[in-house]
Amino acid sequence: MSRFRKLFNEDFVFISEAHLKFGECKLEKISYKEIMKFEERLLSRPVYPREKEDQEETGLMEVQVEIKTYLVDFKNQKIRSFEISETERGYNDFGQRACPDPIRAGKMALKNVGLSHTRKIFPQWKKTKLNLIRNDSDPNVQKLLEEGFQYFGRGDDENREIFLIKPEALEVWKLALAQSGNRSEGAFANIAYYYLNNGYLEEAIDWFRKAAVANPDREKFWNLRIKDILHKREQVEVYNDLNN
Repeated sequence: MSRFRKLFNEDFVFISEAHLKFGECKLEKISYKEIMKFEERLLSRPVYPREKEDQEETGLMEVQVEIKTYLVDFKNQKIRSFEISETERGYNDFGQRACPDPIRAGKMALKNVGLSHTRKIFPQWKKTKLNLIRNDSDPNVQKLLEEGFQYFGRGDDENREIFLIKPEALEVWKLALAQSGNRSEGAFANIAYYYLNNGYLEEAIDWFRKAAVANPDREKFWNLRIKDILHKREQVEVYNDLNN
């Protein structure tokens, strides 16, 4: 494995394969809410009002998606596998009775099943409150901290539940950190929460430690966040070992 590690210049790599099996076309009366979860389709049809909640017959296709991913861990010299098999629906535009294009339906199904598969490998701690920080004694740093809050997923609410913090937020918060001379607890913490939200646990732990150093008065608080990550990661590893 050491030769492959040098070849890829990485500690680990993922190798995935996906198989799609297309079912028959169907016509069902569905609500607009059912299609709302497919954000990509909504963006392609903006003329239909989002608040509309009626039902119309719409063409759909069920797609069985099987994904198998191998985690090749060069550092620890082991290989782990993760599998998922789910049936997802691919829809035509709302109210269009024709069968959806197979490529488009397959893409929709693969995207949604793929997200479930990814979260199995990189779990997102949705039940861990994200104590994101907006305030800083330096107004220029505070402005950058606040700017990062616009880069959340559609419908996310910082006071309730955040499903996705986008990479643009990370870039802005790193600018805030630089502006502070690498002293902003808020920048360190928000960067840590970005990595936690996206499943990069080692990076999250590292940045929480930096937040603790930046503000010794809150060291205990940030250490509790680290302890929480380690505990939940252990639970996930036990679960995966039982299912592999």
